[in-house]
Amino acid sequence: MGIKERREKEKIELRNKIISAAEELFAEAGYQNISMRKIANKIEYSLPTIYQFFKNKGDILFYIYNKNNGKLLYIFQEISNKECNAVEKLKNMSHAYVDFALKNPNYYELAYMSNALRYEENLVYNDKGSSGFRAYDMLLNTVKDCKEQGYFKEKDFEVITQCLWAGIHGLTSLFIAHNEFPWKDKELLIENMIDSLIKS
Repeated sequence: MGIKERREKEKIELRNKIISAAEELFAEAGYQNISMRKIANKIEYSLPTIYQFFKNKGDILFYIYNKNNGKLLYIFQEISNKECNAVEKLKNMSHAYVDFALKNPNYYELAYMSNALRYEENLVYNDKGSSGFRAYDMLLNTVKDCKEQGYFKEKDFEVITQCLWAGIHGLTSLFIAHNEFPWKDKELLIENMIDSLIKS
């Protein structure tokens, strides 16, 4: 590996280190309580070093949202491209959503439990072209496909989608916020929740 490649690799590693530290701090103390200096202290780098990568903490937040919502969108796309009926796809997406959240608890708490974007007026949350909304649209269209295949009769597909998301989010949030609770088998709870929400 040449000097140029090594430096580029080190830059990527440092940027990822900044992101990981910010996610952890935002989740632990609340986005509004964390400064760029606290992020710099967390990774033991100078404040000017952080500013080489991000202009402010809103810039970090925007990067975190795009990166993680992009991952979730990719997962949904992979599921959607598989050959199976719409209900099976919907269940697979629901399982994948919970799995994604539990594997990325700091991000999930930041994005869906604390809604840090409300502290950054200049960051557009409702951009229909964003990865987050595109992932939601995939879920919405899958529910619509289910209706066309005879499921969810006499029910509005957008209401179904939002109730499904709300139900899965509720269980997921409880797992993350109350990990100390003596839950029964989590996989069984997830399976039962999804089955109860996705039925004709």
